[in-house]
Amino acid sequence: MGSVPVRWTINTKRTAIIVVDMQGVFCDPDGAVYIPDAPKVVGPIQRILNAGRAADIPIIYLRHVVRGDGSDTGRMRDLYPGVDAILDRSLPSVQIIDAPQAITRRHRRR
Repeated sequence: MGSVPVRWTINTKRTAIIVVDMQGVFCDPDGAVYIPDAPKVVGPIQRILNAGRAADIPIIYLRHVVRGDGSDTGRMRDLYPGVDAILDRSLPSVQIIDAPQAITRRHRRR
């Protein structure tokens, strides 16, 4: 990552860090929809999480999951016919990967 072109003050009382879709299904080389560049973002995300923890900023993790029975898949099935099996919320592969999650387990909000 290059230099930061703009700097601004962050109001830590009105800020949260949101980590989106850092799940095994996308980040693990054995994942059903592995994204080859996913490992490149783990380090930068960890640095952001460390800075957020130091500033006592809440961290929120989002996962892309479906029920697995097709009841909540909608039009996504048109693009990804196997999505009900791939993103079924009961599968271990849809859990947040260990790298960012391991850091969060040690952090407790006051």
